[in-house]
Amino acid sequence: MKKILMFGVVLVLLAGGVVSSSSAAEAEIVLVGHERIEEPLTQEEIQQIFLGKKTRWKDNSTIIFVIFNQEDAYKTFLKQYVQKTYSQYLNYWKKQVFTGKGRMPKMFNDPQELMAFLANTEGAISFARAQDVTTSNMVKVIPVIP
Repeated sequence: MKKILMFGVVLVLLAGGVVSSSSAAEAEIVLVGHERIEEPLTQEEIQQIFLGKKTRWKDNSTIIFVIFNQEDAYKTFLKQYVQKTYSQYLNYWKKQVFTGKGRMPKMFNDPQELMAFLANTEGAISFARAQDVTTSNMVKVIPVIP
């Protein structure tokens, strides 16, 4: 009986490892943007963009950042690049809107709609799960400088 119980515990542990490693792979986040964005970005620049503090590219064109509203991607991106939790980020933008200092970023729930927006909007940038990215001649993955 002990052997069967031990075998069951081992199976559960192995299955848990498979699940956690597949969800880790799904959570890989990349920056994507319009193909005319030529520069790689630092983490600080990414934070400034998504907090609405950096509003122009080096060529003086307008930065248009949008949000991919997929919960895991959103939370991972905020933690990794903006150093805020989901609720902190939401409260930050509510305050910006309330004080007249900003407008809530446009949000996309569908990755295809996000990619279409990025392709058709010069200066647009967002983030997505690596598996959702469809690069084209108008959308590319933007490199991040560590």
